[in-house]
Amino acid sequence: MNDRVKAIIAHITIIGWVVALLMHLSSKKSAPTMSNAFGGTLNQFYLRQMLGVFIFSLVNMLPLGMLNLVIAVTLFAAWLYSLAMAIQEKREPLPFVGAYFQKWFDFI
Repeated sequence: MNDRVKAIIAHITIIGWVVALLMHLSSKKSAPTMSNAFGGTLNQFYLRQMLGVFIFSLVNMLPLGMLNLVIAVTLFAAWLYSLAMAIQEKREPLPFVGAYFQKWFDFI
């Protein structure tokens, strides 16, 4: 399975993210990865981006009143943007936070 498909699977709920992570870990043992500006494969890039989105989604479960709605809409837009970039095989980090996700989650 190619990296594009794995990156798209990473966008399909947390279960899809775990499946994509397991596929990445199994392929990591068998083949070396090509590096890029963000380090790693397309799949690694989107695993990091989606982990950040999922963590922000958990934070959004805190009772914050109307702010929850704003955060939810923003997270949905970020998810949609990320999915569109994964389909096009582009490594575009999410605005404002994507570069941080790449640094914070470099263990993936």
